Amino acid sequence: MTPRARNAAVGAFVLASILLLLFGIYFLKQTVPGRRTDTYYARFSQVSNLDIGDPVKVNGVNLGKVKAIELEGSGVKVTFEMRRGVFLNRDADLRIQNIGLMGERQIGIRLGQSSEAVLPGALL
Repeated sequence: MTPRARNAAVGAFVLASILLLLFGIYFLKQTVPGRRTDTYYARFSQVSNLDIGDPVKVNGVNLGKVKAIELEGSGVKVTFEMRRGVFLNRDADLRIQNIGLMGERQIGIRLGQSSEAVLPGALL
């Protein structure tokens, strides 16, 4: 193999490795590059095994994930991101739900009947 062909092969291998690494990172984070999100907050009395990165589902559709969990007063404040453009109404019901045999959790949101929207950044 000539030095020029070897350099081209090494360059192609390095480029493919970088692309595979980036794809793996996005796959593991379950995010899509360039997708915009809105941040919301919720307060619960306790969150039992809810972790950062757990899914947030609206009527069963995975549309977000938990970003932070903080103790606040006698309760727990949960910060979560949702795909931009998702309509959450004022009377939406938020619950922490079991989703697996090993104790995995999610925030489940069931939309209500209100036509009044919750704005991004609001505490639900």
